[in-house]
Parts: sequence; structure tokens; C-alpha cells
Amino acid sequence: MAAIFGWVFAGPWLTLGAVLLTLNTGGAHPASAAFLAGLAAIWVAPLRTDGSAAWPAFRDSPVWDAWRRYFGMTLVTPDGEEGGGGGGDTPPPLGPHIIAQFPHGVFPIGSFLTPLGRVACLPAGTVGAIATVLFHLPLLRHIYAWFGCIPADRASIEAALASGKCVGLVPEGVAGVFAGATPEAEPVLTAHKGFIKLALRAPGGVPTPIRPAFIFGQSRALSFWGSRRASRALRATVGVWWGRAGLPCLPRRVRLVMAVGRAVRLAPPAVAGAPSQAEIEAGFQAVLAELARVYEVVQPG
Repeated sequence: MAAIFGWVFAGPWLTLGAVLLTLNTGGAHPASAAFLAGLAAIWVAPLRTDGSAAWPAFRDSPVWDAWRRYFGMTLVTPDGEEGGGGGGDTPPPLGPHIIAQFPHGVFPIGSFLTPLGRVACLPAGTVGAIATVLFHLPLLRHIYAWFGCIPADRASIEAALASGKCVGLVPEGVAGVFAGATPEAEPVLTAHKGFIKLALRAPGGVPTPIRPAFIFGQSRALSFWGSRRASRALRATVGVWWGRAGLPCLPRRVRLVMAVGRAVRLAPPAVAGAPSQAEIEAGFQAVLAELARVYEVVQPG
């Protein structure tokens, strides 16, 4: 993951430098020419973004377990499901549902490292929905595709749910980057409500269940400075970030605790497939209420 952070930070500058060097030398600089040729080859390589490009050996690599140990990452479900603390029976499977994770932070590290398929509340058939722009970045697009990610657009998410998959997403999006390192007692939620609308528009008139999760420590792993306006326009983070020892490629070693709540079953809209703004707001408040409950119950020390 350090390589990912390093490439996101330095990749654009390296690419710009290689382009300028190639132009100034008339293409005679072998290193810059080779770098750009390699980048172009990676760029044009075929890539499936519907989740079918998932590469189990990559996704389940011990490298990610090493990062989980670095953060001391744990997963808790206060209602006693597998992977959490406290007794109780595991409720029946939900079927396809949305896992809404908060906060975004500078980078949703906890969401990236979520051990899908290893605990009952995080099914193996879960795909991550990420900013579409990330599928247009060399190297990163392949990493996310190998993880089985899909674009965070309505068509892709609905297709994944219709095929029986669960979808994990971070509703705050780019806005969450600028929320800063929030005091853990007062999580700042700047979520868009599109995921509520999408859930309410599920075929058959039965809304897709939404399961909220809060990842403690995520907002403190990295610091950020950048342009809010440019980030909103490009729907991607535009700026610089740093972590441990001021390095962009090494997040601070904070403890990450992912607290997963109960599934919120939204009330069906009065008009199937066409929820009103009031119904969307009611659904949003229901999700935030469950998130607040989980937050108060867990509160890691």
C-alpha cells in the first residue's frame, strides 16, 4: 500500500517530468521514453471494471495482512456477529445489500483493507465501488480491478446488486477528504444521499438494505492540504498528503477499528422506483441513527 500512496503522490509529477524531458531531448532520452512507453502499454491494456477482473491471489495476498497488523486493524459488531465481540446469534443472511462506510478521511484505508469474506457480516461476494476517475489512472486502475472494484455510478452498482453481490462504498466521497482529522467524539459526516436514493429505487419496490460501518482512526492516518474546488470538479483528490515522519507513502500507525452496525431496512417509497426527497431524507436519517448507535456502543479506548 505504500507503493500505492507513493505512486498516487509522485506518479503525475514523474509522468509530467518524463514528458518534458522527452520533448526537450527530441525523444533521445532513453529512460523517459521507456517510462512513457511502459505507461502507455499499461494504459491500453484491456481492463474489466465490472468486478470480474478480481484476482484472488492478489486480493488475498499476505501483504494486505501485514498492513492490517501495522494498523492493528480489528472488526467489531456490537450485536454479536462473527468477527465481533459479545454473544448472540448471527442473523440470517441479508442477501445483496450496501455497506456504507464512514468516514472517508484523506484515503479510506480501512475500507481498502476490509477483510471481505472472512467474517459473516462482510460477505465474500462484496465488491467495492470507487470513484470512476480512478479507473482512468495508469497502474492504479489495474490494482483496483484486481481487487474486484467497480465504478461508483448507478448503473455499475445496480448491476452488481442485481447479480447477487453486496456493494461497499464510502458515501462521503471527495468531501470527506476536507473534513479533516475529526475529534473521535464528533464524527463529521458529509455524505451524499445518492446511495439512499439508489437503495430506494431497487427493482420490485423493496429497498436494498443498507449496513452502516464506522472506521475509528481512519481520519487520523493521513493529513491533507489541497484544492476543494479542483477536487470537486475532477471528483478526485487534488493536493498533497503526508503521514508518518511527513512521508506521503507511509500512513501514521493509528489503530483502525471497523464497527459494523445492523442492516437498516428502509421503508418502501410510495411510488415504486421514484422516491421523494422526503423519503430519501428519512432513509438517510435512519442510516445515520444506526451509525450513531454503533459509534456510541463501540467507542474504542
